[in-house]
Amino acid sequence: MLLNGWEARILIDRQLPDEISLANYTIDYQLIFESQGCDYKHQLVAEMCFDNRQAIGTNLLKADFANRNFTAVPDRASAAILVVLNSGAREAGRWDNGVGVQDEYSLALRRVYTHNISTTILLLVVV
Repeated sequence: MLLNGWEARILIDRQLPDEISLANYTIDYQLIFESQGCDYKHQLVAEMCFDNRQAIGTNLLKADFANRNFTAVPDRASAAILVVLNSGAREAGRWDNGVGVQDEYSLALRRVYTHNISTTILLLVVV
């Protein structure tokens, strides 16, 4: 995923103090590009969401913030891709049952955080 312009471990806010833990303020991957015939600069961010379900809210909110932070500048567009497991893949891969899965992310995105998230977040589901 680091080919063709993808960068890893990007701070969602570059003005954070160095003395704090930055784990909750980084996005796993970022790609910035321009399209021919379009005046906008585009960003895709990707977060690998194979962590405990307690991180679901954090993963959604930092993806949303990365989108909003990038599009605060005119003529920019952004979308986030969260890579998640479905329950079958979690079981087949022998992942811990505490790992959040597609159903939990979908519920959080559609209902729990629906009033807090205002940008495009896509779920890419590993089956």
